[in-house]
Amino acid sequence: MTVYQERSSCRQLLCIKKITILVGFSSIFLGISTGYFLFFEAIPLAYRKFHLMNGAVMAIMGGIIICGVLKRCKEAFWFFMAYQCITLFLSSLAIVFALISDADLRTFIVMFHEGIEVKKDVEGIEPRFVPGVLTYLIVMFYVVPVVFLCIALRCYFVIRGVVSSEENVVEEIAQRIERSSKCLP
Repeated sequence: MTVYQERSSCRQLLCIKKITILVGFSSIFLGISTGYFLFFEAIPLAYRKFHLMNGAVMAIMGGIIICGVLKRCKEAFWFFMAYQCITLFLSSLAIVFALISDADLRTFIVMFHEGIEVKKDVEGIEPRFVPGVLTYLIVMFYVVPVVFLCIALRCYFVIRGVVSSEENVVEEIAQRIERSSKCLP
């Protein structure tokens, strides 16, 4: 490997690490802000509890991925990626339930947070705010997890490659020391 290739791979690793740390901090910020703001809204209690718990878990997962990047612990990425996959699965399940029944947008939002129970009137959500709330839900539960999952997956593979190459270097040094110690009388 030439010096230029080594420098470019170090730059790439540093860039990916910075982006992943930014994803971790974004996850913490989005989790705390979502949990805080939506917990105090005039919406059903189950809806508020869901957002509070989801926000807390999202913040914890952000902290875990930051620790994983800083300590080069590739196992820490699995928690974050599993959380993002679970979020995508539950979001898809909610849409399937909404499409099976004759649910309008407001009913979809309630079903998303209160289970299969279908209500025709949603208290606390004015009809003019329904498209905005739906857009928010789609962004938070589809776009953000997909983007964060792709970034975490890329960083995982880069860190896995770096850690395995470092392990190979350590093994090679240990073998050289062992061979040189055999040559000594």
